Amino acid sequence: MNSISVNKFRDNLKSFVEQVVTEHAPLKVTRRSGEDFVVLSADDWEREQET
Repeated sequence: MNSISVNKFRDNLKSFVEQVVTEHAPLKVTRRSGEDFVVLSADDWEREQET
């Protein structure tokens, strides 16, 4: 899983969202506070929920 800073994610939101959707690859976004999060497409999320 690729990982980027929240600042880089915010600055390039459109391109990172497009990447997540087209490549079906989750993206970990790191924050200084340590409370990271993961971005993934709705299709991928729904597929995970079915299993």
